Parts: sequence; structure tokens; C-alpha cells
Amino acid sequence: MSFVLDKKESQEIRKKLSIDLCDNFIRRLKPYQSKETKLGALIAIRNLIRESKINDPILFSCLVDSITDSDSEIVSLVIKIIKEVSNEDILELLNIKLQEVIDTKVKKEIEKLILSLDSKS
Repeated sequence: MSFVLDKKESQEIRKKLSIDLCDNFIRRLKPYQSKETKLGALIAIRNLIRESKINDPILFSCLVDSITDSDSEIVSLVIKIIKEVSNEDILELLNIKLQEVIDTKVKKEIEKLILSLDSKS
């Protein structure tokens, strides 16, 4: 059994799926979630971006926002993933996050990450 969708229906289904996925990731990356839940969400985001070639700014934003997590293991994974999947949108989001963050330790991590991404491109 196969389904035939026209281009408009296909785009609508993709948008809805993307919105549902991002909503799920946003919930799973909340500070009150367990470390395992956050790690699972980050790995899923990485796989989605790398394997499915999904280019969704909300997904990128979820990833970049996680750099401010209080758990250093989460932050390390976020940095590793950002280095793997970096693009211009992620770099722009990092620059925006740099302006928003107050914590100097987090600022230094973001600055270091931005420099490494800039030298890579």
C-alpha cells in the first residue's frame, strides 16, 4: 500500500511533523528533565540534522539554547554536536545567544566555540 501526496500536502505534513518534533524536543530539554532525557533529545536532534538533512531553525535553536544547561556533560555534548552539524544559521544563533547570556563561563564557552567554527569555515 502506498500513498500519493501532492507537493502541497507533502509540505504541510512535513511542517506539522517538524513542529511536533520541535515541541517534543523543547519539552525534553527543559532544565527539570533528567540528564538521560536531555542526552537522548540531543542525540535525536543530531541524528535528525545529520541523517535526515532537516534544516529547521527551531531545531537549531533548541540545540543552541541547550548550551546554557547547568550540567557540564550536557554542555559538552551540545558543543560536540554543534561542531559536527554547524552551519551559518547555527553560527548566527550562537552569536545571538552570546549577547543574551549573563554567565561569564558560558560566554567564554560560546566565544571559544564561535572562534573554532569560524576558523573551520
